Amino acid sequence: MIDIEPQGEALNIVISTLEDNLSLFSTIRISSLPTDGGISCEISPGYNQDIFLNKKANKVIPLLFLCKNSNQIAVYDTLCKIGNYLQGLKEYPNGATFEWLNAEVSSEPSLVGKQENGQYIYSCIVDITIYF
Repeated sequence: MIDIEPQGEALNIVISTLEDNLSLFSTIRISSLPTDGGISCEISPGYNQDIFLNKKANKVIPLLFLCKNSNQIAVYDTLCKIGNYLQGLKEYPNGATFEWLNAEVSSEPSLVGKQENGQYIYSCIVDITIYF
């Protein structure tokens, strides 16, 4: 079995929380967007928000959500749904290696572009704060 670091475990828990509680038109992939459309989540550069004397820290991990579909409203609405759900959580599920403290949308859904095949791509960034 591979040991997973807190940041990786947090990513997995965020995605499973979304997929278990929202009706999305696609599963969320931890990779680039598939050519035929879908939803992906990528980890952007994070930072330490606070470092404590015990050397534990509050870390902010920006998650870049990308969504692609030929229906522009569905793409935009999907990312709004993801951001609103995460930011609206009053209690966060914790992992074995971290405590999930907060989620806030730092970049609202916006158009990245429209491909030649008519598919729209939108992006949204949600900052996840964890402690470990």
